[in-house]
Amino acid sequence: MIVMQTKPLSFIVQIILTLGAIFLPVAIQIQGTSIAIVFLFWVYINSIKAIIDPLFIYLLLPLLFLRLSFVHRIGKYYSLGIDRRRVLLIGVLIELPIGLFTGIMILIWLFNPMMIMTLYPAGFIPLIPIPLLLLISSLFLWVTPRHERELEWPGDTRDKICK
Repeated sequence: MIVMQTKPLSFIVQIILTLGAIFLPVAIQIQGTSIAIVFLFWVYINSIKAIIDPLFIYLLLPLLFLRLSFVHRIGKYYSLGIDRRRVLLIGVLIELPIGLFTGIMILIWLFNPMMIMTLYPAGFIPLIPIPLLLLISSLFLWVTPRHERELEWPGDTRDKICK
């Protein structure tokens, strides 16, 4: 029987990734010389510096829950032995909503530009997703492996050669 042991290093990784899920940027918007970096709770615009936008909080709150569930899944990787590739697939799926939203809006703009002008009178500026949480977590998953310890139980009838 293989038992996963959680070490203090995996706890530190979870704390770092939780802070990253909350404070790392989500997307970037570029319009001319103005660059807007979108975080979960505020937007940094190089001409205005920082704006706390309640609309972004309302729209990106589900994304916060998805990102925190990804960090929770990384904790399950260290404690329960979930496959590393499956954890990274979940991370990719969590980073997809912003890219899908931008892709759908670009398709709508291509087929019906007037509809975009009614939704966004100033013009639609696509969000470019920044998967920093996914990159940092994949780095942690490969650099800090989980520790496995095999326990032999009396009466264990498994074939010992299959290890």
